[in-house]
Amino acid sequence: MQRTTEAIQISPRLSLTLGVWVVTAHLVATWAVLLLIEVTLWLKLLMLGMLALSFVIETRRHIFHRGAASIREARWISDGKWRLQLRDGSSIEAELLPSSFVKPWLVVLHFRCVGVPRRRSLVLLADSLDRAAARRLRVRLLQGRARQESVLGK
Repeated sequence: MQRTTEAIQISPRLSLTLGVWVVTAHLVATWAVLLLIEVTLWLKLLMLGMLALSFVIETRRHIFHRGAASIREARWISDGKWRLQLRDGSSIEAELLPSSFVKPWLVVLHFRCVGVPRRRSLVLLADSLDRAAARRLRVRLLQGRARQESVLGK
């Protein structure tokens, strides 16, 4: 089998499915804080404030891709090496981490960025990419994982 060296470019779009999941998770957590957790009122308000902040950050970063550090585009340039284009216009080189998750309905890419202390992630559901691009990405990721495991002897 030949190795695929063609660059893959990912430009995620608005995902309504991810939006529903994020809203649902935050609503369930809010319900739990309000009705199930027995703490003082000020602590409940603090938890609700943290949930609201989490909701704003996650929707801006992963659903609308509007945060300054949000990944606007990711380009796989070689084995494990990526070029990330951020919303603020900057471009950084990154390495794909083994903690990335690949399933037909969900792909979560975890990146370690060169020269940047914090890691980045890109959450992709079926409606985040066109079908052909999503399939190419999944196949390439799974081939790379299988190649890594064979080298490591797992």
